[in-house]
Amino acid sequence: MPGFPLTGTTVLTCVHQAPALLTASQAAVSVLGAPVLTASAQIGVVGCLFAPGGVAQPCTQIRWTGVATKVMVQGKPLLLMPPPGTGPGPGVCLGPAPQGTADMKSVPMKVTAT
Repeated sequence: MPGFPLTGTTVLTCVHQAPALLTASQAAVSVLGAPVLTASAQIGVVGCLFAPGGVAQPCTQIRWTGVATKVMVQGKPLLLMPPPGTGPGPGVCLGPAPQGTADMKSVPMKVTAT
């Protein structure tokens, strides 16, 4: 399915609204001046305060499962956000256990890939 590539300027939060840090693993390809993220990129979460019953269980990373099937950068598939209206994004917030779906705040929608 086509989608919009995630870049270093994409704004994501964990399900509890803590900001995600997107770290591109390559600098060869960019969209609007920001490097695109590939399957080897790291998406960390900082400052998640999730603590049910007073026990800290913060989100620490987001595992992104939406990848391009046809567009590769340095042999790795791009991370893609599905088009609006096709359901939640494919980012799973992880802490001690899966916590829920990441919240997409903004993604550049000038380029689509499959």
